[in-house]
Amino acid sequence: AALIRRRSVVRIHDRPSRISNVSSAVVLEMRAIGYRTGAPTIGGPVVLAAYLVIGAFVAATHHYFAHLQVARQYGSAALAILLWPLLFLGINLHIH
Repeated sequence: AALIRRRSVVRIHDRPSRISNVSSAVVLEMRAIGYRTGAPTIGGPVVLAAYLVIGAFVAATHHYFAHLQVARQYGSAALAILLWPLLFLGINLHIH
């Protein structure tokens, strides 16, 4: 007799899981159909966007956007946006 797996669900024991009071088989079925269990997470693009927005704000408060006229000033502003935690340590990111 061949064992048939339905949607990659393997029946374990019908005991409650650590996730909830639902049996392990039900939890595996929920995961197989795409139901997320556990705490919600924030995606990478959202974190990256927040990091860049904070970086732009910090760079603006440290006057990296004042008088952008030549390429090195734009480079200094870009470095300040990407490496903004270093600005709080007192490191000067102006390109001379």
